[in-house]
Amino acid sequence: MVASSLYIIINSNNSYFTARNRASRMKIEHNFSLLPYNTFRIDAKARYFVNIESSSDFIELMQTAERLESENKLFIGGGSNMLLTEPIFEGMVIHNGILGKEISSDSPHEMFLKVGG
Repeated sequence: MVASSLYIIINSNNSYFTARNRASRMKIEHNFSLLPYNTFRIDAKARYFVNIESSSDFIELMQTAERLESENKLFIGGGSNMLLTEPIFEGMVIHNGILGKEISSDSPHEMFLKVGG
């Protein structure tokens, strides 16, 4: 098994940093607008925002999040059940962008599904 390398790149203006290995393009953004992520269309911002598109993105985030360990975290999906009442969320918003569904086993009496967020 080949170990993947982990890279953290911080822009000189500290506007965001990316954490990636060869298989990932995950980007953690700074002062990110949540306007497209809530149905009330409130333009609140997140101190940090990341879109998770795979289970490996989530594992990578947890490995690199030591720097952000003390941050509040808010997990969101489509945003339809969320009302933002403050102009900025002082923490990390983690958007579950994992899509798809798969039948992992099927029998006459039961079916097991793997479903994304």
